[in-house]
Amino acid sequence: MTTIGIVTEYSTGIAPTAGPRAIITGSDGALWFTAYQGAKIGRITTAGKISNYSGLAANSGPFDITTGPNGRLWFTEISANQVGRILVP
Repeated sequence: MTTIGIVTEYSTGIAPTAGPRAIITGSDGALWFTAYQGAKIGRITTAGKISNYSGLAANSGPFDITTGPNGRLWFTEISANQVGRILVP
């Protein structure tokens, strides 16, 4: 949302059943989000390009995401009872 209230929605590249849950700014300046139902972590650049990072266990339920030391992102996989880490490029 801009300072004058213009909203831009990003959906291209996000599966209709992904279930985006949490979002955080990474050390690379992109926005990173969890896709709870899609078992993926997503990334949106400042230009609006969306990338999905798979490799999580099916139905792992990535839920929350936060920044940590040295530019790393940490996320929970509540359905898999795990914590994951991403090294931001």
